[in-house]
Parts: sequence; structure tokens; C-alpha cells
Amino acid sequence: MNEHNKMIEIWKKDPAFMKEYDILEKFIFLNELLKARERAGLTALNRRNDMSTQFEQCEQQVKNLSMEERGQLIQSLIEGLDDIDEQRLEALWIQEASKRLDAYKSGRMDSRPSQEVFSNARAKLKEI
Repeated sequence: MNEHNKMIEIWKKDPAFMKEYDILEKFIFLNELLKARERAGLTALNRRNDMSTQFEQCEQQVKNLSMEERGQLIQSLIEGLDDIDEQRLEALWIQEASKRLDAYKSGRMDSRPSQEVFSNARAKLKEI
């Protein structure tokens, strides 16, 4: 196990870290969902042109959900996609985290307080 993986295993024992990690995973799920929509030609413009009444009703209902419920719905929808699986997602996250850690250690990346990062992330989720 490399240094990065050991660090993650230690952090995963911290409930506060896991809470924030779960939020971050939802962003990864959302990113994969957006990529899948784009590959399927479901961009905002196409979606508006082809939107059915049923879809509009569903979309409105989703907007009335709490942020936690939206996150759960996103996760459920993503899990239903065939082109991404849990192991691949974890591997992608570890790869990205390793690149960021290397960039930080080498001085190519600045850091920001986690509270600021997660505050910004929560604000973006509210826009969804």
C-alpha cells in the first residue's frame, strides 16, 4: 500500500472526513452523470427541445427535494448507468487524489482550507 492509500485509510476512520468524502463522491457521481448525458446528446439545449411533460413534472419534483435527497437520487441514477462501476469510480478518485497530492507536494498547486472548499461545493449543489 502506497503512502497515499495509507493516508486515506487513516482519514476514513474519522467520521467528519467520511461525511465530507461522501459529499465529494456525490460530485464525482454528478460529473459522471453529466458526461453520460453529454455522450447521449442530452445537452441543456437538446433536453429543452425534447422535454416531455412527464420529464418536466419529474424535474419539478426533484427541485423540491432536500439537498440530501437530491444527492441520494443522483447516486441512485448513476448506479443505474452501465458504463461506470464502483471499482472504476474509486480508481478514478484515487488517481485524481494522487495527482493532486503530487502537485501540492511539488508546489504546482496551492491549497485552500477544506471549510472553504466544502462551503463552495455546497453552494454549487444548491444551484442544481
